[in-house]
Parts: sequence; structure tokens; C-alpha cells
Amino acid sequence: MSMIKSEEYFKKGILFDGLEHGKMHPTDIDAMVELKGKAYYFVELKREGNDIRTGQKILFERLCDDLYKAGKEAYAILAHHDWLCEDYNGDIRLKDCVIDKVYYPESRAWVEAAQIMTVKQFDQMIFERYGNGE
Repeated sequence: MSMIKSEEYFKKGILFDGLEHGKMHPTDIDAMVELKGKAYYFVELKREGNDIRTGQKILFERLCDDLYKAGKEAYAILAHHDWLCEDYNGDIRLKDCVIDKVYYPESRAWVEAAQIMTVKQFDQMIFERYGNGE
């Protein structure tokens, strides 16, 4: 069962032209999860070997820092995709993408993944910590 309600609209691009202010312009967030108001994580997905752009990096850091200052746990994840993450249609399965770096606001640092971890494994770890109970 797909979580996408409208395949037709899902496949349409969103154009940000006309919203630029010098070097500043809108960006998208590939995925975000909120767990009962306790914790948040954001995912930026890139092709293997590509890094996050400076503006996106600043955005994710500020989002996480502001949530952390408000007493919430927050993480930004940079993950990559390759052919192993694709299904038979060529669509990317986020859960199978491998994490490259995680931003931790308490240390204000992006930390390289110490071991191979998929987005699904990170999600399970965070859900076990913050998603159960009230």
C-alpha cells in the first residue's frame, strides 16, 4: 500500500523561480519525522558521492539548533542513494538509503557515520527512544 495519495501530483516538479533573494532561495526537505513532540529528524537524500549544499546545511543546522534550544531532540541526516535503494520501478526506497552524516545540535557538529546504518535503522532507534509512551 502506497503512502502517496496522488501519484499524478507526486511526480510533478515544484518550481521555486521568482522566490529568490540574492543567494537565498527556497529549498525542499526530502523527509521529516516528528515523534510525539519529543524528537524530530530531517533527511536530505543525495546521489552517492554528492554532498549537501551550503544553504541546505545552514537550514538543517538552524532547524535542529532551534528545536534543541526549545527542549526537543532534533537530528539532520545526510543519506545517499544508489541502485541498491531502488525498486523495480526505479523509485528510491528511503528506508534502504545509507546514512553518511548526522547533525547533532548539542555538539553543533555533523558526525560521519561510524558504521553502516540505513535510514530505517535510524528511524527504529529514534522511535524506540522517543516514540513509545506518552
